[in-house]
Amino acid sequence: MGGLVARQYIQSDNYEEDVDQLIFLGTPHLGAPKAYLMWEGAEMGPFNLLSLESIRNTIMKFILSQEAHEMGYDNLFEYIRLEPIVSVQQLLPTYDYIFDANVLRTYPTNYPMNSFLEELNQNIDVLLSSGVEIHNIVGNTEPAQTIGAIEITDPIGHLPRWEHGYPEDFGSVFGDHGLILSSGDQTVPLASANFVDSNLLVTSFIHGTLPTDTEDIIYKRLTGEDATTLVRENPGVDLKIILIKILSPADLLVITPDGKKIGKENSQEVNEIPNAFYTGFNTDTEFITILNPIDGEYKIYTE
Repeated sequence: MGGLVARQYIQSDNYEEDVDQLIFLGTPHLGAPKAYLMWEGAEMGPFNLLSLESIRNTIMKFILSQEAHEMGYDNLFEYIRLEPIVSVQQLLPTYDYIFDANVLRTYPTNYPMNSFLEELNQNIDVLLSSGVEIHNIVGNTEPAQTIGAIEITDPIGHLPRWEHGYPEDFGSVFGDHGLILSSGDQTVPLASANFVDSNLLVTSFIHGTLPTDTEDIIYKRLTGEDATTLVRENPGVDLKIILIKILSPADLLVITPDGKKIGKENSQEVNEIPNAFYTGFNTDTEFITILNPIDGEYKIYTE
């Protein structure tokens, strides 16, 4: 999304000729079909017990659903559509990607439309003639694991979600879930990312790690020099997570086996645990998540 925001500024009437270099990292210049799942059905992706990405998606969906509740919405779909979270809509593809059985629909007929990207790409010449030095770094993993198209069925029984079609077998635990995989970085299809081909570099990295895995390349292109020190602090997320949620009008304080604290203590919010999240105590639903928790006894205090 950051690449699209930069493009929108440079291609707008507000541009002040103040950008020297622009480096895209996995930017979905033509959108990404994965955004269809969130916009149409408030889903991150299908659930598969054997997929770490699926488990991460489930955790993310839970956290977003909590945020929707805090904002006063009954569910995540209403939050996305009624808030509205237009950034999800602005990531939708602007090309043909929905199949009715074996028949490919023609965009924009019976598609969720993305006028933001349509207008941006109609004026692509403004970007290319702006005088900005443009570089585009994209990811392409093997085997193909990026959603490139979606085979849909009638949404009856799912409305108001899935207005433009329900992905085939999406609710099943296994199978292809109606999602047709293509080349890309596991989020953005390669054909969308490399739409801008200025100084194009195709890497083998996935979308979420592109900024870290290419930081030496980025430094070289920005400065013309080799980076002497690379700092890559990315603990990652494994299958271990602690989630503590309270539905009563009370506050939480958690102390880890090594004495670190998170929660409410002495009327103040405290978080001493790396990669942990606390909603804060001024919320209706209070919860704490701790990623990669250390083993041992955790103490939980309520007030």
